[in-house]
Amino acid sequence: MVDTPPRLRIGIDTGGTFTDVVAVNGSTGEVFTTKTPSTPEDPSVAVLEGLRRVLRLAGAPVSAVAAVSHGTTVATNALLEEKFDGLALVTTEGFRHVLEIARQSVPQGYGNSYFWVKPERIVPLQRVREVPERVSHRGEVLRELDETKAAEVGRWCRQHGISAIGVSFLHGYANPAHERRMRDLLLREHPEAHVSLSSEVWPEYREYERYGDDARRRLRQGPGLELRGADRRPPRRRAPVRRAIPGDEVQRRGDLGS
Repeated sequence: MVDTPPRLRIGIDTGGTFTDVVAVNGSTGEVFTTKTPSTPEDPSVAVLEGLRRVLRLAGAPVSAVAAVSHGTTVATNALLEEKFDGLALVTTEGFRHVLEIARQSVPQGYGNSYFWVKPERIVPLQRVREVPERVSHRGEVLRELDETKAAEVGRWCRQHGISAIGVSFLHGYANPAHERRMRDLLLREHPEAHVSLSSEVWPEYREYERYGDDARRRLRQGPGLELRGADRRPPRRRAPVRRAIPGDEVQRRGDLGS
């Protein structure tokens, strides 16, 4: 009788101190666990080391891996500790204050409005840059993207050492062309930048929510938080997300080579 090779399902949790790895043999139910020190400068180093360790424990080759799921609390910790350094937002000219204004809703009702202190914005106003352009809610181009100004923003980010950049244009959900072109120009002027588009993160109306979700994604996948190069590929699914819940990023992959 020929032994059936194990089919392993692996879960990885990247924390601020340790990266924990669990593997389950789908054939026998056997569980293998290990951990390795996290590598904040590049979390993927610890992830790969954890994968090697758990495969050695299981006595299995890479080809035995059926699926890998990855989650992280690193970005959640950064949000809780308000560590927003090195993050910029590019938006439509005239809409620089969207994150500042936010919504008028107050936690615990309006009776708390006197005591409630608005939390720090995830992108400080001085790191919000404006570019002339305008698209209507129907996706009609009312004003072409000013590529000269767009390139200037890319150079400004490079000169100030800002490499995590979110792009959120007014009504970008209706027509993402300007956001995509803005990404091209940012990467041309600042090749080391990691750029996120609101039209890919949450292509829905309501500017404050879309701007904020785009910035949070850029925080989660900014330098030192992302698996290197993961955000340079276009997303596999572009269907609108009906509800976005801030929290830990979970990436599911069919195999280690994907």
